[in-house]
Amino acid sequence: MIKWSNREQQVLRQLRIGSDINKEYTQQPGLRARYGFLMARANAEASRLKELVAQVEIDISEDIERRMRRRRSDEQDAEAIRIYRWEIEREVKRDPRRLRVLKDYRNAKLDAEILKQAVTSLEHRKEMLINLGANMREEHGSYISLLQQEAADRLKSSRKG
Repeated sequence: MIKWSNREQQVLRQLRIGSDINKEYTQQPGLRARYGFLMARANAEASRLKELVAQVEIDISEDIERRMRRRRSDEQDAEAIRIYRWEIEREVKRDPRRLRVLKDYRNAKLDAEILKQAVTSLEHRKEMLINLGANMREEHGSYISLLQQEAADRLKSSRKG
């Protein structure tokens, strides 16, 4: 499970765009890869824990049924086990072993979802960096054109004078 106390702040810091667009753009693929890897691991952990929850539920159910069978061994009591299946399911859902694993599973799913959002945000960040770079090139080109125009005007005025 990921410790999110500092991780969320770290993600938010890394999503910010600093003043050096070139540096930010070159760091973008590494950030995307890093959070993509973390997301893949979190998804794998969530899948593993989901399977573990199912296995723990089966184990608990079998334990309960074994206890019931030990107490009752005749054919009529076997029918009672089928009748009270809903009680077994209720007991399984309340079992502390299941609740612990289920809590871990839910936390792993949350980790995976947060990382998915971070990866999506990094994709948006990439688009913003591309747009900022294009805007800067356009502004730089306009500034160069203005300087060229001013230089041409000065040259004309110096020739007249």
